[in-house]
Amino acid sequence: MRFLAFSDVHNNLACVRKMRAREENRFDAILFGGDIGRKIPEQFFAALASFGCPIFYVYGNWDVDLSPDTKYHPRATILHRNFVMLNGITFAGFSDKPDGPARRRFASALKKSGADFSRTILMCHYELRGIEKDFPGLALHIYGHTHVMEQFEQKGTKYVNLGVLDRQVSARPKEKPVWVKEDCRNYIAGNYAIIETRATGFDVRYAQLPHDFPDWIPVERSYRGIEWIPEDARWSEASDPRLPRFEVA
Repeated sequence: MRFLAFSDVHNNLACVRKMRAREENRFDAILFGGDIGRKIPEQFFAALASFGCPIFYVYGNWDVDLSPDTKYHPRATILHRNFVMLNGITFAGFSDKPDGPARRRFASALKKSGADFSRTILMCHYELRGIEKDFPGLALHIYGHTHVMEQFEQKGTKYVNLGVLDRQVSARPKEKPVWVKEDCRNYIAGNYAIIETRATGFDVRYAQLPHDFPDWIPVERSYRGIEWIPEDARWSEASDPRLPRFEVA
């Protein structure tokens, strides 16, 4: 089986469309690690539904205004202290903070269900530490939040940080070695992951959104929410919500 996994969109529909255009309908499920953003859930799930497969997702800190009881699309299923099975794989989800009684109750319920942890993917927005105590023998734990691509194994469990799809890079025109902030534009340089089942577990590889733009030179500061460079402006639509503007050193 083959899964498309990503996290952290932050109301940025352009990055979702850019990823969608790059990938064909070759997945058995879409896995999302949280931070949709409260302004775009309907458009977000409509874009993902075009893959023609189930969508399993958890909420993140950008999703506090979204209800787990709302069905945003027939193909989309929230995993919030619950789980589903697909072709022998269990997908379990936990949208709460990483520690506390809710985690322990969920782990207990999952154990009682008889789920085979060696064929289980645990999806969260925050990384869960000490998984071996609550989810012994878990095959794969995927999460987001910190925007860092990272995968490692610990006590038999593969941990995969999905990184961030909404990576905005600020750049100045190559033709302007002397520039001001108003000359800058952003391009989309996020990442996602492709997960495939193997006889020995799960294989995970990262994929990067293409961002080789020779006419634009990245700058040190990040000017979030400014206009896109022309090459990436095609992924935005007039009806998209305006992204918040702020600077990051």
